[in-house]
Amino acid sequence: MAAEAELFAELNVAIADSCIAMADAKYCYWSWRPITAIRAGDDVTPPQPAWVPLLTPPNHPSYVSGHSTFSGTAAAVLTEWLGARPFTFASASLPGVTRSFTSFQQAAEEAAVSRVYDGIHVPFDNADGLAIGQEVGTGTLGAFQRRDADRGPYLMVGGPWT
Repeated sequence: MAAEAELFAELNVAIADSCIAMADAKYCYWSWRPITAIRAGDDVTPPQPAWVPLLTPPNHPSYVSGHSTFSGTAAAVLTEWLGARPFTFASASLPGVTRSFTSFQQAAEEAAVSRVYDGIHVPFDNADGLAIGQEVGTGTLGAFQRRDADRGPYLMVGGPWT
């Protein structure tokens, strides 16, 4: 039970950290979403003002993809804890649909590319999001592994004295 608690603690801290990294990138680069570019057109491609994506674009910058960043982070943490192994996923919100993956990384990559198919990201938003997520996940795991060595002296009150 302690191992599961530690896994979920590390996973949640890593995802929270990746949210900070993702928001930092979004508000540093202020990259527009595909809908803006497609509707505006350019010197080569005429504007398509009626174009709409499958999903309504979120009201924040495109780069980097949050889903990709979070998925990359989760893949790094889960792979470290559980290994690169196949798994199957089903959801009550999609009865009868089962997805199978060879690894957590494959699932993260599928989650990332879905945002391009939805029309709300371009591929580099996702590739860089996955990479940032992997880095944050690895960094968070390293911080947890160092926590005992980094801890200074502490006072234990009311414990067994030997």
